[in-house]
Amino acid sequence: GLQTHYFGSVSLRSCSVFFLHMRSRNFAARALLPVAGLLAARLRAHPVHLSEGGGAAVGRGAAVPSGVVSAELPAPLYLRRPRSACELPVRGGDETSATCQAGVGTFRASEAPMTYANVTFASPLSPDRQVVVEHALVDTGSSDCELREGLLRRLGPLPMIAKGVLYETATGSEAYDVYEVQISVLGRTCVAAVTFVPEERFAYDSEDPCTDEAMLGHVALAAMRLLVDPARGRLLLGH
Repeated sequence: GLQTHYFGSVSLRSCSVFFLHMRSRNFAARALLPVAGLLAARLRAHPVHLSEGGGAAVGRGAAVPSGVVSAELPAPLYLRRPRSACELPVRGGDETSATCQAGVGTFRASEAPMTYANVTFASPLSPDRQVVVEHALVDTGSSDCELREGLLRRLGPLPMIAKGVLYETATGSEAYDVYEVQISVLGRTCVAAVTFVPEERFAYDSEDPCTDEAMLGHVALAAMRLLVDPARGRLLLGH
């Protein structure tokens, strides 16, 4: 059957119909037909499928993103789009709140303590492959989670939700590949969408430095029913 590949917002089928129409009308644009052939060959060699959210969905033949060692990327087990998370059953553990060192009292917003949590990141394909970040930043202003690239690599091949998804950052819109990762906090576990922070941002001379090895977004917090106590810089278990 005829399969339509996309280059930007123009399909190969549309290009073919357009140029055939031009030829049948005896337009001088007949000279452009070789260009259509080159475009078709390029699209067949490097197909791109547009997906919801502005990113390109990953399928067979997609390029292997940084941090993934397998040429064949597995499909997500639970999630179908970025900015999503769902709770997994509790496997047990001490469900107590994680209190961080923070002052208590009245203060201005600039003096408010940051909230950090002990977070375990694991591969949903192999939950035994995991990394623990003792001070992951809790950021209720971010939808998805982040993990340092070097730590993400330790989890091995991960299911990819989408490639090249645009996120609004402090420096403008940036494209990120989005992975499905299992996250555990305070005895509760979910699978959430995670992007990675490139290693070069942790260099001392980086133009856009980053010091947080992991960040926990509000979608994962909601999936695990966790509450943020900003006055004491801690997470609490919700009902």
